[in-house]
Amino acid sequence: MSERSAARVGVTVGLASIAFALNVAKTIVGIGGLILLHEFGHFVVGRLCGVKAEAFSIGFPPTFARWTPALGVCQWFNFEDHRLHEAVMWLRRLGVKHVRTGLSWAESFFPNALDWFDRQMGALEEFDVTVTFSFTPWQRGILPNCTSPPVSVGEFADFCAAMVRRYATTPVPNGIKSHSPAATERHS
Repeated sequence: MSERSAARVGVTVGLASIAFALNVAKTIVGIGGLILLHEFGHFVVGRLCGVKAEAFSIGFPPTFARWTPALGVCQWFNFEDHRLHEAVMWLRRLGVKHVRTGLSWAESFFPNALDWFDRQMGALEEFDVTVTFSFTPWQRGILPNCTSPPVSVGEFADFCAAMVRRYATTPVPNGIKSHSPAATERHS
C-alpha cells in the first residue's frame, strides 16, 4: 500500500470515528430532548388541572427528600435481589419512613424462598412496610403465567395468611412496633 493510500485510509477511519461520535451525541441529545418535553408535559397538564407545582425539574431534586418521609416509596425486590441492601441505604439517606413492597406467591415455590423473604423483610424492618402479595406460580394459574388468576383462590389465600402470620407487626400504644407472636417465634 502506498503512503498516499495509507493516509487516505487513516483519514477515512478518522472521519468515520468522528461521524460515529456525532451520531451518538445527536442520539443522546435527541432522546434527552424527548424526555424533557415529555416531563414538561406532565408539569403543564398538572398546572392546568390545578396541581400546585412551583418548579419544573427532572430527576430527584433536593425537595424530593423532603417529601419521601410523608409519601414513602414503592420498591419491589425480585428473588435474591442483589439491590436489597443498597436500596435500603438509599431509603435511609432519603429519610423514607414508609415502604411498599411485594412478596411473590410464585417465588414462594423457589428453593430457600422463606430464607429470602426473611432477609428481605428483615432488611426493611426499620420502615413502616405495606406488603402486596402478587404473582401466581405458573403451575397454579388458570393459564401458565404469573398474572393468571389462581386455579384455587384458597391456595393464594393460604399463602397470604402464612406471610401475614410470619411478618405482621402489631402497633403498641407508645408507637413502637412489636412483632406478632408468630413473627417473634421465627426470631427465637
